[in-house]
Amino acid sequence: MKRNFFKRLLQFLVAMGAGSLVTTGVVVLIPEAFDLMEIEELGDDYVWKGAAAILSIYVFFSLERVLKTLRMRKQKPKIKRNISLHVEAPENETKLPLAEEKSSHEDHGHSHSDEGQSLAWMIMTGDAIHKLVDGLSIGAAFANNFGLGINISLAICCEEVPHELADIAILLNSGLSIKRSLCVNCLSALFGYVGLVIGVTLGTSAMEATKWVFAVAGGLFIYVPLADMFPDMSRHLDLLTLRGDNEARVVSALHTVGLLIGSGIVLTITNLSSYIVV
Repeated sequence: MKRNFFKRLLQFLVAMGAGSLVTTGVVVLIPEAFDLMEIEELGDDYVWKGAAAILSIYVFFSLERVLKTLRMRKQKPKIKRNISLHVEAPENETKLPLAEEKSSHEDHGHSHSDEGQSLAWMIMTGDAIHKLVDGLSIGAAFANNFGLGINISLAICCEEVPHELADIAILLNSGLSIKRSLCVNCLSALFGYVGLVIGVTLGTSAMEATKWVFAVAGGLFIYVPLADMFPDMSRHLDLLTLRGDNEARVVSALHTVGLLIGSGIVLTITNLSSYIVV
């Protein structure tokens, strides 16, 4: 029961993170890079047009999921028949010599350890770059406007919680201990503070440079949900649909609610940011 609840919670957090990230990229960072927030004639027009663009992404994602689910349900009887048709191995091939079996286990253990180390380096490198850009975004945002900094920080927090949980799960599954997994995450997190210092420095001394930071961060904030988080959500629903229980409907509803809440929080803060004065 607890495990099922955790899986549902993680899917909800992933969806909320995806919603907050893509909304921040479209409605906050890219407009900030073009100074659209400073043009009084536009008002909030660019915000609602950006919201319409984001809503269209959600509608098409949901429509694709509905069509894919209907197609998979039609193909499910065929898939079950294919799974039920299995070929038994001959008796003389079912047993391995003891020496070969031992060698196989030793080789497997060695490769498992090597795979865990290489995976740890890959995750740490990718996370370090990601967190460096996140830190740059937060630092530059707070140096420009407190409300903007709150908005971007919230979006990053919503994305990082499920992201970090998933990273730790992957590292543990690859054979690393809990201490090593946490150490890898902490090392990559240090780059976020480096980015924060650079972002604040640029924001206070080179205002024009921060526009480029917002442009790069906006691209990252849109890329990560569309290329990584949305496909992960879709693959998870595919597995649940093939399993054939009601869990797919529950998770699909959690995805929808999470996306809307993530976007709603960012849009609310964006509209109220002009009233936040420090």
